Amino acid sequence: QAAARLASKINGTAPGTSIDAKPIVIEATATTCPTCGGTDWIIGTSDNLLPCPACGASERIAQRKAASVAKYSSGNGRAELQTFDNFIIPPASKIGIPATIHLKACLAAAEKFGNKPHGWLIIHGTTGNGKSHLSASVYNKLKAKVVSTIYSTAPDILKSIQSLFDDETAKAEGVTAAQRIATYQTVPVLIVDDLGADHAT
Repeated sequence: QAAARLASKINGTAPGTSIDAKPIVIEATATTCPTCGGTDWIIGTSDNLLPCPACGASERIAQRKAASVAKYSSGNGRAELQTFDNFIIPPASKIGIPATIHLKACLAAAEKFGNKPHGWLIIHGTTGNGKSHLSASVYNKLKAKVVSTIYSTAPDILKSIQSLFDDETAKAEGVTAAQRIATYQTVPVLIVDDLGADHAT
């Protein structure tokens, strides 16, 4: 049980994680939580691991989980600055009333999803109508709320998986293609931009 708690402390996950061969020592200090001993986890009544309620562990665990998947996101550069507030809908006189109505509906749906992600949100349309901006806005909103989220383009997701088909690359990164796929499958929120821009083989 102690080993499981230590493994969980490292990667912010519940049991089932691998334990490094190198021993990990957590030194108790005056500020160490007496309930969880600084591991952030306690054992529940059903022998399951639960975030420690005494020291605010839930927030730290959420931060570690979010950080662990952040490296798979493409939310950098211009995307970092894209928010719902700076999403501009051109005037109806320029794009027409139907397009204005559709863009307002997309913005409202994206904001709703960003506030409470549930189920699927699919935004489609021609190039240059704001799909990427709204996708980045959802990502930035969830990132600020410390929700584990991956935001990437479909081609980048495929490349990150395909790169691991090479044994040397997989060994260097310490992860298999199957494990990378599992990351995309199990992350709480996966935002895929440019779906259809990839060339299937």
